[in-house]
Amino acid sequence: MPEEQASVVIMCTCGQKMKAPAGAAGKTYRCVKCGERITVTQEMLQPRKDPAPAAGELPPARELMGQLLLDAGIIKPEHLQQALEAQAKEGGKLFEVLIRLGHLKKDALHDFLSRQPGVAGIDLRRVEIDRKLLEIIPREMALECLLLPIDRLGKLLTVAMACPLDRDSIERMEQLTGLKVKALLCKLDDIHAAVQKYFPSGASTPVGMATFGLSVAPAAPKKDLGDVLARLEALAPSQLALDHIRAVAADPAKGIADLSAAAGEDPVAAALLLRVANTAGFGLQGAVDSVPMAVALLGKEGVLAALPDQGASDRAVTTELNRRSLRAAKMAAALAQVTDRVGAGLAQTAGLIHLLGAYALATAAEDRYAEVDMTRTTPELAVSETRALGMNHAEAAFGLAVKWRFPDALCQVLRHSLAPQNAQALAYLATLVFVAAFIASQEGKISIETLEPCRIHLKTLEIDPATALRLCQNL
Repeated sequence: MPEEQASVVIMCTCGQKMKAPAGAAGKTYRCVKCGERITVTQEMLQPRKDPAPAAGELPPARELMGQLLLDAGIIKPEHLQQALEAQAKEGGKLFEVLIRLGHLKKDALHDFLSRQPGVAGIDLRRVEIDRKLLEIIPREMALECLLLPIDRLGKLLTVAMACPLDRDSIERMEQLTGLKVKALLCKLDDIHAAVQKYFPSGASTPVGMATFGLSVAPAAPKKDLGDVLARLEALAPSQLALDHIRAVAADPAKGIADLSAAAGEDPVAAALLLRVANTAGFGLQGAVDSVPMAVALLGKEGVLAALPDQGASDRAVTTELNRRSLRAAKMAAALAQVTDRVGAGLAQTAGLIHLLGAYALATAAEDRYAEVDMTRTTPELAVSETRALGMNHAEAAFGLAVKWRFPDALCQVLRHSLAPQNAQALAYLATLVFVAAFIASQEGKISIETLEPCRIHLKTLEIDPATALRLCQNL
């Protein structure tokens, strides 16, 4: 009906979507993002319906980059289909997959992108980047998104990218930094060389620790520790938790809610489920931010497939990390319900996995982690980790979260779990997790006096110490 077709959505080549009147054929509009002039054709105004895929076929390609290369005659339809199939299995950027399969040359890609409206280029080899600017992005994200920040002016962040049309990576960068991103085109080989130059293999991104008056200069990571963490593919939940999850999944009387509760009793199991649920194969890559959501998406069979066959043996360090994590998860959910500013599921999951980096460090360097003082509060624990290993659990967790494609909200909260004021748009959630983690590390010692170091953080949450104390007593 006419009322339902009052406007249509048109898309610029830069990926920006805009509304246009239904009768706008022949009219020209300027893109609000890149400034390109778009003349609306009658074809643009026709509703598009993708045909249902036949059995065994992939859905129609909606990848902007692939369609543009196809329309330009640079690749063939069968090349795009083959690349989409490989991407679904292995991940990665579509143009990288095309290059790896031999269907696209690097120079052809750069030449094609340089001719796109609104795309400006830069010779990255001639740019010297301020290393302080690089602290806003981890090495893993630079490699995955193929971008590097090169300049900042106020709220505008200029980045060099191998593909400035990659809106997903630009949006991730904007969510991570809270800044507006302007992308400049650079050559693929140059971005790889720059990452190696500014992020030597094994280097980690510093995370501020100006919390509770604690400050420690980050030591260089112990020899090979960064490489070990970079190669760490998975952690193992406790054998007890693994057996419990399997028992619940096998019980026909138990449902998804029961399975979600069982998975939420082990931080590592929860992290592994989030990792699998956020892969491209499930259609919600980078969007699954809670254990209940992950379990509902995976189902019973998917949950079992996502977990290892063998659990980890009980260790004193794991027992302590589990205790803290479970208490933090419960406290984070309680704080979220009181404040009603963030979802309880997201807050509980963030609290549950806030020590994910500690599990990783303890797995990668068990002997070195034995030097860490596990009796300390969370900020003091981080100081002890830095002295023993050269990095803390927030740094390690951030690297894993980015590598495992966790939602940006979880990535940023994990990164700033020791200094929540640095989390910018997510400072409130990060503060909530910080308070929950601090309380969880002081089992049996919480009082109005011991909450004093958290007073400024409680004020941010708009929760008075008496209310926080009452919530602590319900743990």
